[in-house]
Amino acid sequence: MPGTGTVARLALAAAVLLTAGCSDPSTGPTDGGTTAAGMAAWTSTDPVDTSGLIWAADGVVHLSDGTTIDVGGPLTTYVVAGDGVWFTPAESEESAGRHSSTSTGPLHFAGRDGTVSDTGVTVYVESIGSSPDGRYLGFVDATSGPEDDFSGQPRGTAIVVDTTTGERVVETADGMGDPDEDDLEHDYPEVYLGVRFPDNGAAVVEGLGDFFFTLPDGEGEPLESGFRRPSDPVSPDGEWTIQDRGFDDRVVSANGAPVPIRTGTPRRDLRWWLDEATVVGIAIAGPGAGQDLGPDNTATLVTCEVPEGACARVDGTAGARVRFPVGAGDEGLDLGRPGGGS
Repeated sequence: MPGTGTVARLALAAAVLLTAGCSDPSTGPTDGGTTAAGMAAWTSTDPVDTSGLIWAADGVVHLSDGTTIDVGGPLTTYVVAGDGVWFTPAESEESAGRHSSTSTGPLHFAGRDGTVSDTGVTVYVESIGSSPDGRYLGFVDATSGPEDDFSGQPRGTAIVVDTTTGERVVETADGMGDPDEDDLEHDYPEVYLGVRFPDNGAAVVEGLGDFFFTLPDGEGEPLESGFRRPSDPVSPDGEWTIQDRGFDDRVVSANGAPVPIRTGTPRRDLRWWLDEATVVGIAIAGPGAGQDLGPDNTATLVTCEVPEGACARVDGTAGARVRFPVGAGDEGLDLGRPGGGS
């Protein structure tokens, strides 16, 4: 059953995956008590920078240009698009990672000025996504569709909003099942429901069947083949591969030549590709060897460039519990509990 799962290997601090209504498409989803700020947020007037590494800790989302956006409390999942952060709130930092592919929650928006608003849409919390350039926001509306004839489960509706206009360029039940024939309460936990963006000009709706949509025209068709997953150890251009060697990870070229990754620490845990030439990892300082970790070890998030191998530490992440946008290679990493749980 798809959903939030543990990372495939032992990682620092038991670094595990931490783990609506319809409306006129010209205005985006607006029912369900949306505030004026929330309604305005669907149309971007001053888009944020979505490039580079984005991370969150203690309810604050950090963008690569130094912008910080306070979402007002713990978050379960989030993406950055348009003028700010779209997120589903969590009851606590400890509960933030406890969700599945069928968990639902309200979709909120937070802008640069710290204003937080409820969009009025209830989504599957793992379904939200955004295009790399931040133009498109995607999600699966969990409540507005017709109920099935078996359990009364509402059919999901996959939506893509073009934040430059506020319009829903995709609003579809493709891949969401037939409420007259399918027991959706039974079927949905067996699949992954979501909207993913393989590039700036396409969206993939995942569900009981997968569909590919071109943007902004919204033309769709069944997906005949898969697409690259963010946790793939091979870089997006196929030139480099992360090799898991405990806490002595390395990067090798397509012909097997190793790249000297210089974190400035005796151990490192390389995680996923931010782009074709940047790998995100953890620099592990302090005593010990192999995968033995203790309270004297310090963990810090780093980004490393290939083929140069130079690494830069991400300020503010040492010992923190960090969370990444949906679509990153990790959902979250606890860098503050060596040898402990998430």
